[in-house]
Formats: sequence, C-alpha cells, structure tokens
Amino acid sequence: MVESIMGSDFLTRSSNSFKSFFNNNINFVVIGWNICVLLLLIKLMGGLLYGHRMKYKNTSRIPEYLTNKLQDISKSMGVRKSIQLLESAKVSIPVVIGYFKPVILLPIGIMTGLSDEQIEAILAHELAHIKRNDFLINIFQSMLEILFFYHPGVWYISNTIRKERESACDEMAVAKHTNKHALANALANIEIINHTKIEYAMAFTRNKCSPIDASSGMI
Repeated sequence: MVESIMGSDFLTRSSNSFKSFFNNNINFVVIGWNICVLLLLIKLMGGLLYGHRMKYKNTSRIPEYLTNKLQDISKSMGVRKSIQLLESAKVSIPVVIGYFKPVILLPIGIMTGLSDEQIEAILAHELAHIKRNDFLINIFQSMLEILFFYHPGVWYISNTIRKERESACDEMAVAKHTNKHALANALANIEIINHTKIEYAMAFTRNKCSPIDASSGMI
C-alpha cells in the first residue's frame, strides 16, 4: 500500500516536473518543432522533384506487346487515366510516379525470365495503386507524418497503413487478372532481384516505405 502511494507520488511529481519544464521552455519547443517540420518538408519536396525527374531521365520505351497488355489490364480494371510504361536505369523495382499523368517505371531487364502471368501480376499491382489514388493519399499521409513526427504512434499507424495498402493492391491484382501463385512468384522474383528501395514512389514490394516512398509510394 505504501509502495503504491509512493509510486503514485513519484508519477505525479514527474508529471508536474515535465509540465513545468515544457511550460518554461515552450518557445524553444516551438522553434525546434518548426525547424524539424521545415527540414522534413524540404526532404518531401526534394523527393517529389526527384521523382518527377525520374520520369524523363534515363528512360526508354518498352516493347509494344507490354504496352498493349497494360492497356488491356487498365480497361478491365476500370483505370481511365492515360498511363505511360517505360524502362528506367534509375529504378531497381517497379514504381508508379505521378497522379494526373502517372508513369510506371520498370527496371531495365526486369521482365526477362518472367512468365506472362507474372508480368501481368506486376502490371496489375501497379495499376491497383493508380486506381486507388495511392500516390495522392501517400502525399497526404506523409504530411501527417511530418506534422506529428514526434509521435511514435503516428509512425506505427502509418507503417501499418502502408503494409495494408500493399496487401490491398495484391488482392486487386489477384481478383482481376492473376492467380495467387503467379503474384507470389512475381513478388519473390522482385525481392531476389532487388533488396533496396527507392524513396518517394509507390513500389511493387512489401518492404517498409518511407514518407513518399520510393512518394515509397511509396512519387
């Protein structure tokens, strides 16, 4: 009983001390928060600009049959946006960049050795991100992470949302165009080929994404 009272008193004193310190140094706390937010915003904007450049630098057109396959899958999934499909020397995993004029970037040679079903699984997964407007949602989510960067609960929830986002895209790909076996094989091949991730783009991987994650989606 005595220990319980002493413990309660200790927590009360600690809480009061923290409140007192916080109130006495509120100006420094606000300045520190502003500096951190500014730096994270700069990082976010840098990621967006980098993603924009990736659409036009070191890219090349892919074989016509892949473009036709992408168009067929887009129609069946109800994706009405005009989507470019390009190979890029700047990416090592398939990514989607952009919202109004999305571009799917494929690593050079990534489709070599994959079956038609596996290729379809990759394209369907990326199209699922576009259909769900994940690029835009990811930016909004990244802004919340910036504003509440100090709260571990926000990062935990955000990470969970990103994992669920990837699972949702997997389910859409399986439901519309592929079987689970083909999708699993495609994911495994992507993981074998690449063990890194690009910041600021929606990525075809289950790896943890950073705030515009390889915008990532996670750009």
